[in-house]
Order: sequence, then C-alpha cells, then structure tokens
Amino acid sequence: MIDFKMAYTYSKDLTVLYIEDNEAVRKSTAEMLSEYFSTIDLAINGLDGVEKYKEYYAENGSYYDLVISDIDMPCLNGIELCDKILETNHDQMIIIFSAHSEPMYLFELMSLGISSFLSKPIKIKQLNKVLYRVSKIISTRKVELERQK
Repeated sequence: MIDFKMAYTYSKDLTVLYIEDNEAVRKSTAEMLSEYFSTIDLAINGLDGVEKYKEYYAENGSYYDLVISDIDMPCLNGIELCDKILETNHDQMIIIFSAHSEPMYLFELMSLGISSFLSKPIKIKQLNKVLYRVSKIISTRKVELERQK
C-alpha cells in the first residue's frame, strides 16, 4: 500500500500549479497539497491558469513539474486549459480533480493525454497512489535530463 511517505519521497521537490475556481475548495486542497509539494502556485480559473503557466516559464525558463486542475471553471474549463497547456508543452503532467465523472469528460481528457483523474471528494489513499505514480515519473524524467546534460 502506498502511503504519504512514499509519495512525499518523489513529490517534495516538485513545483505545482493548482487551478480551482471555488475559493473554499482551492484553499483547503492547496493546504493539503502543501504537505506533498515544495512549491504550489494557485490560479482561480482556466484563463488565470494559462497565464500563470506562461509567466512561470518566462520567469524560470522551465515549466511547472505538475499541473492540477478542476474541470468546471469559468473563462476556460479544465479541458480547454489542458488543451492549451499541452499545446505549449506536450510533456506536461496534468492531474484532474473533479466531481464530474461522466464518460464524455473522461474520454476527452484521456484523448488529450492527461496523467491522471481523481474524483472529488478526494480520498487520501487514492491521492497518495496517484501522487506517488505521477511524481515518480516526473522525478525520473528530471534525473534522466540531468544525466543528458
């Protein structure tokens, strides 16, 4: 069974952009995610998320390690957000947190190439499992890139 410590081993040094339009959910989820990640930037809707994503790259010369987003948001929904981010960086790891689990959303997100999907309310066991898997992939990629330099 994958627990917090196992997930934290890989997640602790990663940078995250978390996009959620509901202020209460954004605040509580960001607090929970701060236990796993060193850097979490917040966006209030899809358009704000795309802007922060581009700003981060302009300032740092690299993309966020992980993007986590809701689906149902104003300005740009989560699917449109994923599409725009993956147009910019096709290797971006993205996790969707959503109360929407209808097949049409899931198929569209899968066709875009998201990394994972978690239903709200978020269950800690599932979160640990997904964060472990995704963070390990990201960390392994980073090590491989460093070796190539």
